[in-house]
Amino acid sequence: SLPRGFSAGNTLVMARQSRAPTLLLTRPAPQSQRFAAEVLSAISSLQIVISPLMQAEDLRPTLPDLPFDAVILTSETGAEAAGRLAKDHPLPRLAFCVGERTAKAAQQAGFDALSAKGDAVALIALIQAKNPEGPLLHLRGEDSAGEIAETLTKGGIETHSAVLYVQRPCPLPAEAVAVFRQERPILIPIF
Repeated sequence: SLPRGFSAGNTLVMARQSRAPTLLLTRPAPQSQRFAAEVLSAISSLQIVISPLMQAEDLRPTLPDLPFDAVILTSETGAEAAGRLAKDHPLPRLAFCVGERTAKAAQQAGFDALSAKGDAVALIALIQAKNPEGPLLHLRGEDSAGEIAETLTKGGIETHSAVLYVQRPCPLPAEAVAVFRQERPILIPIF
């Protein structure tokens, strides 16, 4: 559920206080909404404007016809897209996930998720420690870091990669542009 004050346009407008800063969030809406709720629990005097600069668009890649032992998921968006893909294409239930949020999204999508609780290096270490028998499938976004499939394959664990989604740029809406015209400080977190 959204924090108190959110409108259908994902904008939270708090009572204006003298020179209280505006927090402009540019991550995808679900991540921005979660972050806004966390910030508001600590600082209630902010005006928050959510204006995603990117929006995920699912792709339908042709997957290799192999008996995959598990999938590898490196983002919440990828886990959600994998869940949608699994409705039309059989995927293994086991999912190696980079972190807790990705694992939670994978569980909600129907996977048995194992979290590396870290980054690409921790994920590769987890997979190598589990030493899966069959080939693995890294389901990811178009932009990806860590060369996970290549690193695992070079290390003796056959791993294929498929791009499940792309991040499309979104125009900055008028309410976000208006933030830059006001005479109050603007906070824009970089993730």
